[in-house]
Amino acid sequence: VIAGLVALVGPDPSVVRAGTMGGVVVLALVLGRPAAAIPALATAVTLLVLTDPWIAREVGFALSVCATAGLVLGAGPLSTVLQRRLTPLAATILAVPLAAQLACLPVLVLIDPGLATYGVLANAAVAPVVPPVTVLALLAALLSTWWPAGAHGLLWVAQGGTWWIDAVARHGAGLPLARLPWPPGPSGLGLLALVVLALLLVLRTPA
Repeated sequence: VIAGLVALVGPDPSVVRAGTMGGVVVLALVLGRPAAAIPALATAVTLLVLTDPWIAREVGFALSVCATAGLVLGAGPLSTVLQRRLTPLAATILAVPLAAQLACLPVLVLIDPGLATYGVLANAAVAPVVPPVTVLALLAALLSTWWPAGAHGLLWVAQGGTWWIDAVARHGAGLPLARLPWPPGPSGLGLLALVVLALLLVLRTPA
């Protein structure tokens, strides 16, 4: 099934990473081993880099690895910290995109110096529609070869979710100060580390 998904979506670096990680998890389950996320991610990255060292230069691969590691390692602790100031539901909703955003920022500021001011809020706003859109699109792709009308119907339903994602992205990009300039290179990374550290200290401070 994983191989079929990769073939259907296309062998982009982020898709290959996800597929390989999923394969490692399945193998662990078959062998009766614990299917932990971080060991699976580390194994997948090691196998892919050894097989194709040039994949390490792919931005999509780097962002995929960083986002996954950020979600696994940071979403839980961030949710706990945010619950000091927010309700549990709001803390969880914000913790997931915040963890991914913080983990990806070092790569993002290197390839395109700048900070998306409303990125975390935008991702939180579209998160509820991403799973149904993904499932509906996948089912439509599978149906399209033998029942085009059914596939069209599923895509018509999924269009409501894709409209919402597009609307949030366009509205967020049009807001004042939607993108803040940032120093490029190592100086930008150093400043980013200080800002993230200060943010975490502020969040950990009792309200």
